[in-house]
Amino acid sequence: MKIKVQKPTKAQIKEAKEWPVWSCDVGEFDFHYDTNETCLIIEGKAKVKTDLESVKFKEGDYFSPKGSPANGGSLRL
Repeated sequence: MKIKVQKPTKAQIKEAKEWPVWSCDVGEFDFHYDTNETCLIIEGKAKVKTDLESVKFKEGDYFSPKGSPANGGSLRL
């Protein structure tokens, strides 16, 4: 399954405003999604590298990595 990146709807943006904000310094590290989690990039950019693909995310991108090749992949911010 490929990682599907989309632009969020107004309802999704409203919902995301209630979520906690996660941030980090620039770096490269292993990241594993083992629960259903949806991400909205609110600032900056990220790149997920897996054995199958490399996907770039930028401000405004919305995606759910669970069940995708991002599981156990390397996330570079």
